[in-house]
Amino acid sequence: PDKTIAYAMTQNSSRIFISTYDQGVFVADNGSAFFESKNSGLSGIAATRMAAFGNVVFFISEGGLYMSENNGDSW
Repeated sequence: PDKTIAYAMTQNSSRIFISTYDQGVFVADNGSAFFESKNSGLSGIAATRMAAFGNVVFFISEGGLYMSENNGDSW
């Protein structure tokens, strides 16, 4: 995303996850320079914390605690 503020970042063995202030979560495969928006199922899009354990990713925002069991494809 252009001109946005990153709040949190985490990674696992296959992906990098970045949370932004106003545009939600973006995901890139490791080694890629291209990030894709992955906000399906999120109601609060500004994460303050993120963590990844294998393909399970946790996301904490003003909307609550979210978990993805499919490597960030949906929450």
